[in-house]
Amino acid sequence: MRPVFNCSYKHKGSVSLNEAAYPAVNLMSDMLKLMIRFRTNRYVLLADIRKAFLMIRLPSEKDRNRFCFFLKKDKKLHCYRYKTLIFGFNASPFILNYVLKFHAEKFPLHEFSEALKSSFYVDDLVKTANNAENLSDLYISARERLQKGNFNLQSCNSNCVTLQKKMEADGTFSGFDSGWEMVLGVSI
Repeated sequence: MRPVFNCSYKHKGSVSLNEAAYPAVNLMSDMLKLMIRFRTNRYVLLADIRKAFLMIRLPSEKDRNRFCFFLKKDKKLHCYRYKTLIFGFNASPFILNYVLKFHAEKFPLHEFSEALKSSFYVDDLVKTANNAENLSDLYISARERLQKGNFNLQSCNSNCVTLQKKMEADGTFSGFDSGWEMVLGVSI
């Protein structure tokens, strides 16, 4: 069984889950600031977290039981609980960004932590730099440290050939035939 929740669904005069739930504060990086970086730095690193909303592990048993449902089967009541975020829930982007920032705190004095806090828009990493070697080191450390939190980078790309070769070797490179790339829905 795979239940799918429509968090915007309303039933006869009632409110939807998204209308009733507080979406929380916006922890995402400012999209305009991320896009301006393309004009101010020479190199770029683009990546996406594979199945980001499916990879989040809630920290405590109490938190895990917040999203559960019951089904009656053979006159017996069975409790099922979610181990992931509910897709389409208005607070899911907040929860993902909170978990990413929490994970970054495990590596306090490293450039990776700052990049994690300031270069993600939902599950997309957009990092720019003027030094290709620094960007390459950041890619390696980000990939390793995100894996420690069960987050895997995929669909990586860069305008730095050396970094592209590392991505190809890691199996994360996603090149395109065109001379431009879509970043956060905008052609670059």
